[in-house]
Order: sequence, then structure tokens, then C-alpha cells
Amino acid sequence: MIEFSDDTVGIWFVGLPDSDWLASIFMKDDKPCLVYRFRYHVDDKSFDSKDEKNWYHMEPNETHAGDLDKLLEVVRSIASLMAAKADTEVYEIMMENFADVGAFLEEFRKAPFVSIEEERIH
Repeated sequence: MIEFSDDTVGIWFVGLPDSDWLASIFMKDDKPCLVYRFRYHVDDKSFDSKDEKNWYHMEPNETHAGDLDKLLEVVRSIASLMAAKADTEVYEIMMENFADVGAFLEEFRKAPFVSIEEERIH
């Protein structure tokens, strides 16, 4: 799952034929980490869907200390390649462009690929 916090660096989305790709870079112990998923659509539902989701997570270790600039380059390259192949665009939202995580989330909520279901508590 992708979580948003002050440690979030950015988020990327690419819509693909019958699927999509969502990724986020975040900092953990001052090292960049990556979480991403492929979602394979089986219906048109945003919620309670039977879509298949495959999640992946990468963290630096002793042999690979992690370099934020290099990871940003790799993620942007992967996103661009997938978007070019699918003749679509990459959505990128970077935390550095916002005052705080709340402003970042407001921008994220406006993205065309985001569907949010809110529950009212009485």
C-alpha cells in the first residue's frame, strides 16, 4: 500500500491498456525507498473491484545504500517508457512542490486517476 506522509518524495501513475502502474518514493531512515504496484482491471469498479494488484517494495541494504537522484531517474525512465508504449502520459506529483503533506494530498485527490470513497461518521 502507498502511504502519504512528510517522508513522501513523489508519486507516479501510468494508465495502461486494461491495467495501470502506481509508484511512490519515500524516505526511511534518510534513505530512499520505492513501493509500486501493477493493477490489472477485470471490471469498471473503483471500489469493491476484483482487480488483481501486485505490490512490490524496494529498500536500500548494506550493498546498495540508495541514491535518491538515481532512484528518481530510474522511476521516471520506467514511467516514461511505459507511457510511450501505451501512448499515454505520466502523472507525477512531487512533494517538494507543496508546503506540506496536506497540500500534496489535495493535489493528488484532483488527479484524473484518483477515486476516493469517503465515509461519513455520525
